[in-house]
Amino acid sequence: AGVVEFKDFTNQFEERRGLYTGILCQFFLLPLVGFLVVTALQLDEVIGITLLVATSSPGGSFSNWWCSVFNVDLALSVALTTVSTACSVVMLPLNMFVYAHLRYGRSVQLNWVSLCVSIAVVLSAVSSGLCVSARFPEHRNFTFRLGNAAGVVLILMGIFLSTRSGEGGGGSSADGRGYVFYVAVVSPPIIGMLASLCISSFCGLPKPQCIAVAIETCYQNTGIALTVALTSFTGEQQLRAAAVPVFYMASQFSLIFVMSICAWKAGWTYAPANVKVQKFLWTNFQPAFQPRPGRGVASTSSGVDLKEGAMASDASAAKGASRKAVSMGSGVNTPGGLESDGKAAKGDRRTGTDDDFKVV
Repeated sequence: AGVVEFKDFTNQFEERRGLYTGILCQFFLLPLVGFLVVTALQLDEVIGITLLVATSSPGGSFSNWWCSVFNVDLALSVALTTVSTACSVVMLPLNMFVYAHLRYGRSVQLNWVSLCVSIAVVLSAVSSGLCVSARFPEHRNFTFRLGNAAGVVLILMGIFLSTRSGEGGGGSSADGRGYVFYVAVVSPPIIGMLASLCISSFCGLPKPQCIAVAIETCYQNTGIALTVALTSFTGEQQLRAAAVPVFYMASQFSLIFVMSICAWKAGWTYAPANVKVQKFLWTNFQPAFQPRPGRGVASTSSGVDLKEGAMASDASAAKGASRKAVSMGSGVNTPGGLESDGKAAKGDRRTGTDDDFKVV
Protein backbone atom coordinates (compact mmCIF):
# COMPACT_ATOMS: atom_id res chain seq x y z
CA ALA A 1 0.00 0.00 0.00
CA GLY A 2 2.96 2.32 0.50
CA VAL A 3 3.51 2.60 -3.26
CA VAL A 4 -0.14 2.92 -4.37
CA GLU A 5 -1.60 6.30 -5.27
CA PHE A 6 -4.67 7.03 -3.18
CA LYS A 7 -6.61 7.96 -6.32
CA ASP A 8 -5.81 4.58 -7.90
CA PHE A 9 -7.00 2.89 -4.70
CA THR A 10 -10.30 4.77 -4.58
CA ASN A 11 -10.86 4.19 -8.30
CA GLN A 12 -11.27 0.50 -7.54
CA PHE A 13 -14.32 1.31 -5.41
CA GLU A 14 -15.75 3.53 -8.14
CA GLU A 15 -15.30 1.02 -10.96
CA ARG A 16 -16.23 -1.94 -8.69
CA ARG A 17 -16.06 -4.61 -11.36
CA GLY A 18 -12.66 -5.84 -10.21
CA LEU A 19 -13.75 -5.83 -6.57
CA TYR A 20 -16.96 -7.73 -7.28
CA THR A 21 -15.07 -10.32 -9.31
CA GLY A 22 -12.43 -10.77 -6.62
CA ILE A 23 -14.96 -11.12 -3.79
CA LEU A 24 -16.94 -13.64 -5.87
CA CYS A 25 -13.84 -15.78 -6.37
CA GLN A 26 -12.56 -15.32 -2.82
CA PHE A 27 -15.64 -16.12 -0.75
CA PHE A 28 -17.87 -18.12 -3.10
CA LEU A 29 -15.68 -19.91 -5.64
CA LEU A 30 -12.76 -21.09 -3.49
CA PRO A 31 -14.82 -22.31 -0.47
CA LEU A 32 -17.03 -24.26 -2.88
CA VAL A 33 -13.95 -25.79 -4.53
CA GLY A 34 -12.64 -26.77 -1.09
CA PHE A 35 -15.92 -28.43 -0.20
CA LEU A 36 -16.03 -30.36 -3.50
CA VAL A 37 -12.44 -31.58 -3.00
CA VAL A 38 -13.13 -32.66 0.59
CA THR A 39 -16.27 -34.49 -0.52
CA ALA A 40 -14.80 -36.09 -3.67
CA LEU A 41 -11.72 -37.43 -1.84
CA GLN A 42 -13.70 -38.47 1.26
CA LEU A 43 -11.26 -36.76 3.61
CA ASP A 44 -11.52 -37.45 7.30
CA GLU A 45 -12.72 -34.77 9.68
CA VAL A 46 -9.28 -33.65 10.84
CA ILE A 47 -7.86 -32.95 7.38
CA GLY A 48 -11.20 -31.93 5.85
CA ILE A 49 -12.19 -29.29 8.39
CA THR A 50 -8.72 -27.73 8.37
CA LEU A 51 -8.77 -27.57 4.57
CA LEU A 52 -12.23 -25.99 4.64
CA VAL A 53 -10.94 -23.30 6.99
CA ALA A 54 -7.96 -22.64 4.69
CA THR A 55 -10.17 -22.23 1.60
CA SER A 56 -12.74 -20.08 3.46
CA SER A 57 -10.19 -17.68 4.97
CA PRO A 58 -9.57 -14.18 3.58
CA GLY A 59 -6.67 -13.48 1.27
CA GLY A 60 -3.28 -13.21 2.90
CA SER A 61 -1.56 -9.84 3.11
CA PHE A 62 1.43 -11.22 1.18
CA SER A 63 -0.76 -11.27 -1.93
CA ASN A 64 0.04 -7.54 -2.23
CA TRP A 65 3.73 -8.40 -2.18
CA TRP A 66 3.29 -10.91 -4.97
CA CYS A 67 1.38 -8.35 -7.07
CA SER A 68 4.06 -5.74 -6.43
CA VAL A 69 6.99 -7.98 -7.32
CA PHE A 70 5.39 -9.40 -10.45
CA ASN A 71 3.98 -6.05 -11.64
CA VAL A 72 0.28 -6.84 -11.85
CA ASP A 73 -2.47 -4.48 -10.66
CA LEU A 74 -1.31 -3.56 -7.16
CA ALA A 75 -4.10 -1.03 -6.49
CA LEU A 76 -6.76 -3.71 -7.09
CA SER A 77 -4.85 -6.17 -4.93
CA VAL A 78 -4.69 -3.73 -1.99
CA ALA A 79 -8.38 -2.90 -2.38
CA LEU A 80 -9.32 -6.60 -2.49
CA THR A 81 -7.21 -7.38 0.58
CA THR A 82 -8.92 -4.57 2.47
CA VAL A 83 -12.45 -5.60 1.49
CA SER A 84 -11.95 -9.35 1.88
CA THR A 85 -10.37 -8.92 5.31
CA ALA A 86 -13.31 -6.83 6.49
CA CYS A 87 -15.85 -9.24 4.96
CA SER A 88 -14.17 -12.27 6.54
CA VAL A 89 -15.82 -11.45 9.88
CA VAL A 90 -19.10 -12.60 8.31
CA MET A 91 -18.09 -14.79 5.37
CA LEU A 92 -15.61 -17.07 7.16
CA PRO A 93 -18.05 -18.23 9.88
CA LEU A 94 -20.87 -18.45 7.33
CA ASN A 95 -18.92 -20.65 4.92
CA MET A 96 -17.66 -22.86 7.74
CA PHE A 97 -21.16 -23.26 9.14
CA VAL A 98 -22.57 -24.29 5.75
CA TYR A 99 -19.83 -26.60 4.49
CA ALA A 100 -18.81 -28.17 7.80
CA HIS A 101 -22.44 -29.06 8.51
CA LEU A 102 -22.99 -30.38 4.99
CA ARG A 103 -19.93 -32.64 5.13
CA TYR A 104 -19.43 -33.53 8.79
CA GLY A 105 -22.60 -32.41 10.52
CA ARG A 106 -20.76 -30.25 13.04
CA SER A 107 -19.63 -26.66 13.56
CA VAL A 108 -16.12 -25.33 14.03
CA GLN A 109 -14.95 -23.15 16.88
CA LEU A 110 -13.12 -20.13 15.55
CA ASN A 111 -10.60 -18.13 17.55
CA TRP A 112 -12.31 -14.76 17.34
CA VAL A 113 -9.51 -12.94 19.13
CA SER A 114 -6.94 -14.15 16.62
CA LEU A 115 -9.28 -13.36 13.72
CA CYS A 116 -9.99 -9.82 14.94
CA VAL A 117 -6.30 -9.16 15.57
CA SER A 118 -5.48 -10.33 12.04
CA ILE A 119 -8.16 -8.04 10.60
CA ALA A 120 -6.96 -5.05 12.63
CA VAL A 121 -3.35 -5.59 11.57
CA VAL A 122 -4.22 -5.77 7.86
CA LEU A 123 -6.52 -2.74 7.90
CA SER A 124 -4.06 -0.61 9.87
CA ALA A 125 -1.21 -1.63 7.55
CA VAL A 126 -3.21 -0.69 4.45
CA SER A 127 -4.33 2.67 5.83
CA SER A 128 -0.87 3.63 7.09
CA GLY A 129 0.72 2.58 3.79
CA LEU A 130 -1.69 4.73 1.79
CA CYS A 131 -0.97 7.69 4.08
CA VAL A 132 2.78 7.30 3.62
CA SER A 133 2.35 7.04 -0.16
CA ALA A 134 0.24 10.21 -0.27
CA ARG A 135 2.51 12.15 2.09
CA PHE A 136 5.86 11.15 0.57
CA PRO A 137 5.23 10.35 -3.13
CA GLU A 138 8.87 11.07 -4.00
CA HIS A 139 9.96 8.06 -1.88
CA ARG A 140 7.70 5.47 -3.49
CA ASN A 141 10.54 3.78 -5.37
CA PHE A 142 12.45 3.37 -2.13
CA THR A 143 9.32 2.06 -0.42
CA PHE A 144 8.79 -0.37 -3.29
CA ARG A 145 12.27 -1.89 -2.95
CA LEU A 146 12.17 -1.89 0.84
CA GLY A 147 8.78 -3.62 0.82
CA ASN A 148 9.99 -6.29 -1.60
CA ALA A 149 13.03 -7.04 0.52
CA ALA A 150 10.97 -7.11 3.72
CA GLY A 151 8.43 -9.39 2.03
CA VAL A 152 11.08 -12.00 1.30
CA VAL A 153 12.25 -11.95 4.92
CA LEU A 154 8.70 -12.17 6.30
CA ILE A 155 7.78 -15.05 4.00
CA LEU A 156 10.81 -17.04 5.15
CA MET A 157 9.93 -16.24 8.77
CA GLY A 158 6.32 -17.29 8.14
CA ILE A 159 7.40 -20.65 6.77
CA PHE A 160 9.74 -21.19 9.71
CA LEU A 161 7.21 -20.16 12.35
CA SER A 162 4.40 -22.19 10.77
CA THR A 163 6.58 -25.26 10.83
CA ARG A 164 7.67 -24.61 14.41
CA SER A 165 4.07 -24.04 15.51
CA GLY A 166 3.13 -27.50 14.33
CA GLU A 167 6.06 -29.04 16.17
CA GLY A 168 4.50 -28.33 19.54
CA GLY A 169 3.47 -31.95 19.88
CA GLY A 170 6.26 -33.65 17.99
CA GLY A 171 6.30 -32.26 14.44
CA SER A 172 3.87 -31.32 11.72
CA SER A 173 5.74 -32.77 8.79
CA ALA A 174 3.62 -34.27 6.06
CA ASP A 175 6.32 -36.84 5.27
CA GLY A 176 4.98 -40.33 4.85
CA ARG A 177 1.42 -39.26 4.04
CA GLY A 178 -0.42 -40.77 1.15
CA TYR A 179 -0.89 -39.12 -2.20
CA VAL A 180 -4.51 -38.26 -1.30
CA PHE A 181 -3.27 -35.72 1.23
CA TYR A 182 -1.12 -33.91 -1.31
CA VAL A 183 -3.78 -34.00 -4.03
CA ALA A 184 -6.38 -32.66 -1.57
CA VAL A 185 -4.25 -29.75 -0.36
CA VAL A 186 -2.88 -28.64 -3.73
CA SER A 187 -6.14 -28.99 -5.70
CA PRO A 188 -8.07 -25.96 -4.30
CA PRO A 189 -5.40 -23.35 -5.12
CA ILE A 190 -4.86 -24.79 -8.62
CA ILE A 191 -8.56 -24.99 -9.44
CA GLY A 192 -9.27 -21.64 -7.80
CA MET A 193 -6.48 -19.95 -9.72
CA LEU A 194 -7.53 -21.28 -13.12
CA ALA A 195 -11.24 -20.69 -12.51
CA SER A 196 -10.67 -17.12 -11.29
CA LEU A 197 -8.61 -16.38 -14.40
CA CYS A 198 -11.46 -17.58 -16.58
CA ILE A 199 -14.09 -15.65 -14.60
CA SER A 200 -12.13 -12.38 -14.53
CA SER A 201 -11.39 -12.65 -18.25
CA PHE A 202 -15.05 -13.32 -18.96
CA CYS A 203 -15.94 -10.22 -16.91
CA GLY A 204 -13.73 -8.14 -19.19
CA LEU A 205 -11.05 -7.17 -16.67
CA PRO A 206 -7.68 -5.99 -18.04
CA LYS A 207 -5.03 -8.70 -18.05
CA PRO A 208 -2.98 -7.35 -15.08
CA GLN A 209 -6.21 -7.22 -13.05
CA CYS A 210 -7.03 -10.82 -14.02
CA ILE A 211 -3.69 -11.95 -12.60
CA ALA A 212 -4.26 -9.86 -9.46
CA VAL A 213 -7.64 -11.55 -8.90
CA ALA A 214 -6.07 -14.98 -9.44
CA ILE A 215 -3.34 -14.23 -6.89
CA GLU A 216 -5.87 -12.95 -4.35
CA THR A 217 -7.98 -16.07 -4.85
CA CYS A 218 -5.07 -18.49 -4.61
CA TYR A 219 -3.18 -16.90 -1.72
CA GLN A 220 -5.01 -17.52 1.56
CA ASN A 221 -4.34 -16.48 5.15
CA THR A 222 -3.15 -19.91 6.27
CA GLY A 223 -2.39 -18.56 9.74
CA ILE A 224 -6.12 -18.76 10.54
CA ALA A 225 -6.26 -22.42 9.49
CA LEU A 226 -3.16 -23.17 11.56
CA THR A 227 -4.74 -21.53 14.60
CA VAL A 228 -7.89 -23.64 14.17
CA ALA A 229 -5.77 -26.79 13.81
CA LEU A 230 -3.88 -26.09 17.02
CA THR A 231 -6.97 -25.16 19.06
CA SER A 232 -9.55 -27.64 17.74
CA PHE A 233 -7.51 -30.84 17.91
CA THR A 234 -5.07 -32.46 20.28
CA GLY A 235 -2.33 -35.06 20.13
CA GLU A 236 -1.83 -36.88 16.86
CA GLN A 237 -4.87 -35.20 15.30
CA GLN A 238 -3.33 -31.81 15.96
CA LEU A 239 -0.17 -32.80 14.11
CA ARG A 240 -2.11 -34.08 11.12
CA ALA A 241 -4.28 -30.97 10.99
CA ALA A 242 -1.30 -28.58 11.30
CA ALA A 243 0.31 -30.16 8.23
CA VAL A 244 -2.54 -28.87 6.03
CA PRO A 245 -1.86 -25.10 6.25
CA VAL A 246 1.91 -25.64 6.17
CA PHE A 247 1.76 -27.60 2.91
CA TYR A 248 -1.00 -25.32 1.57
CA MET A 249 1.27 -22.31 2.05
CA ALA A 250 4.16 -24.00 0.25
CA SER A 251 1.82 -24.97 -2.59
CA GLN A 252 0.43 -21.48 -3.09
CA PHE A 253 3.93 -19.98 -3.12
CA SER A 254 4.99 -22.33 -5.91
CA LEU A 255 1.80 -21.92 -7.92
CA ILE A 256 1.80 -18.12 -7.78
CA PHE A 257 5.46 -17.95 -8.78
CA VAL A 258 4.96 -20.19 -11.81
CA MET A 259 1.74 -18.44 -12.87
CA SER A 260 3.28 -14.97 -12.52
CA ILE A 261 6.33 -15.86 -14.62
CA CYS A 262 4.08 -17.32 -17.33
CA ALA A 263 1.83 -14.24 -17.18
CA TRP A 264 4.83 -11.96 -17.59
CA LYS A 265 6.09 -13.80 -20.65
CA ALA A 266 2.56 -13.88 -22.10
CA GLY A 267 2.20 -10.09 -21.74
CA TRP A 268 -0.38 -10.20 -18.95
CA THR A 269 1.57 -7.93 -16.57
CA TYR A 270 2.63 -4.28 -16.69
CA ALA A 271 6.26 -5.29 -17.26
CA PRO A 272 7.51 -5.73 -20.86
CA ALA A 273 7.95 -9.40 -21.71
CA ASN A 274 11.45 -8.84 -23.12
CA VAL A 275 13.13 -7.33 -20.04
CA LYS A 276 15.61 -9.36 -18.04
CA VAL A 277 14.41 -11.33 -15.04
CA GLN A 278 16.29 -9.22 -12.50
CA LYS A 279 14.82 -6.02 -13.95
CA PHE A 280 11.36 -7.56 -14.03
CA LEU A 281 11.55 -8.49 -10.34
CA TRP A 282 13.30 -5.35 -9.10
CA THR A 283 11.72 -2.58 -11.20
CA ASN A 284 8.31 -1.08 -10.51
CA PHE A 285 6.30 -1.01 -13.74
CA GLN A 286 3.02 0.02 -12.10
CA PRO A 287 1.17 2.68 -14.17
CA ALA A 288 1.48 5.22 -11.36
CA PHE A 289 5.28 5.04 -11.67
CA GLN A 290 5.39 5.60 -15.42
CA PRO A 291 5.71 9.12 -16.94
CA ARG A 292 2.35 10.42 -18.10
CA PRO A 293 1.51 12.95 -20.82
CA GLY A 294 0.74 16.35 -19.36
CA ARG A 295 3.36 16.12 -16.65
CA GLY A 296 6.18 17.55 -18.79
CA VAL A 297 7.66 14.13 -19.48
CA ALA A 298 6.82 12.14 -22.57
CA SER A 299 5.62 8.62 -21.92
CA THR A 300 7.28 7.02 -24.96
CA SER A 301 10.02 7.75 -27.45
CA SER A 302 7.39 8.56 -30.03
CA GLY A 303 5.94 11.01 -27.54
CA VAL A 304 9.29 12.74 -27.36
CA ASP A 305 9.47 12.94 -31.15
CA LEU A 306 5.98 14.39 -31.34
CA LYS A 307 6.76 16.91 -28.67
CA GLU A 308 9.96 18.02 -30.37
CA GLY A 309 8.17 18.24 -33.72
CA ALA A 310 5.46 20.41 -32.21
CA MET A 311 8.08 22.65 -30.64
CA ALA A 312 9.89 23.00 -33.98
CA SER A 313 6.63 23.75 -35.77
CA ASP A 314 5.73 26.40 -33.21
CA ALA A 315 9.17 27.97 -33.56
CA SER A 316 8.88 28.09 -37.35
CA ALA A 317 5.41 29.62 -37.15
CA ALA A 318 6.62 32.23 -34.68
CA LYS A 319 9.59 33.08 -36.90
CA GLY A 320 7.38 33.44 -39.96
CA ALA A 321 4.93 35.64 -38.11
CA SER A 322 7.78 37.83 -36.91
CA ARG A 323 9.11 38.30 -40.45
CA LYS A 324 5.64 39.11 -41.75
CA ALA A 325 5.05 41.68 -39.04
CA VAL A 326 8.38 43.35 -39.78
CA SER A 327 7.80 43.46 -43.55
CA MET A 328 4.40 45.05 -43.02
CA GLY A 329 5.91 47.73 -40.83
CA SER A 330 8.49 50.39 -41.64
CA GLY A 331 10.66 48.06 -43.70
CA VAL A 332 13.84 48.94 -41.83
CA ASN A 333 14.78 45.34 -41.00
CA THR A 334 14.34 43.67 -44.42
CA PRO A 335 16.04 44.41 -47.76
CA GLY A 336 12.72 44.16 -49.59
CA GLY A 337 11.18 46.72 -47.31
CA LEU A 338 14.09 49.16 -47.74
CA GLU A 339 13.92 48.86 -51.52
CA SER A 340 10.16 49.50 -51.74
CA ASP A 341 10.35 52.43 -49.32
CA GLY A 342 13.26 53.93 -51.32
CA LYS A 343 11.35 53.70 -54.58
CA ALA A 344 8.29 55.34 -53.09
CA ALA A 345 10.34 58.18 -51.62
CA LYS A 346 12.12 58.73 -54.94
CA GLY A 347 8.80 58.95 -56.82
CA ASP A 348 7.51 61.52 -54.34
CA ARG A 349 10.58 63.70 -54.79
CA ARG A 350 10.29 63.60 -58.59
CA THR A 351 6.62 64.57 -58.56
CA GLY A 352 7.25 67.43 -56.23
CA THR A 353 10.00 68.83 -58.47
CA ASP A 354 7.77 68.78 -61.58
CA ASP A 355 4.90 70.51 -59.83
CA ASP A 356 7.12 73.26 -58.50
CA PHE A 357 8.55 73.93 -62.02
CA LYS A 358 5.07 74.25 -63.54
CA VAL A 359 3.88 76.66 -60.91
CA VAL A 360 6.84 78.92 -61.38
